[in-house]
Amino acid sequence: MIVDEGEELFLRILFQGDETVPVTDGNYYLGLCNNAIDEAQTLADVVEPKGNGYARQALSRSAAGFPSVVKSGNGFTITSKIVNFRADGGDFDIEVNRLFLCTSETGTAGKLLSYSAAMFTPIKLKQGASIPVSYVVYLQ
Repeated sequence: MIVDEGEELFLRILFQGDETVPVTDGNYYLGLCNNAIDEAQTLADVVEPKGNGYARQALSRSAAGFPSVVKSGNGFTITSKIVNFRADGGDFDIEVNRLFLCTSETGTAGKLLSYSAAMFTPIKLKQGASIPVSYVVYLQ
């Protein structure tokens, strides 16, 4: 689901050529969270794991970060490259139930763009475990 902040950002970039809103390093960031979602949420509302190797993963705003755009049903999807989240130094402190895409590598100062659908089963990464993921955005 594209949240309100994400809708505004996409429109500013697409129709006004606004490149001042995204992060200056040219990346979006993919994170894991445990959230019930609402369109009005911001990064301050995202509940992420803390410590033990958890970090948002960079996705370049390019064909390298999002290599696949395809027609899908009545719309199009864009899919990110695969990134890995790994628990190092201990288990993640919370179960995660979805992914999110944002403009900030850390903290809550950036913009929350969207949430993924919920995972079939929430997961809690144990020490040494990893999970490969990619992010798909569908527009219709």
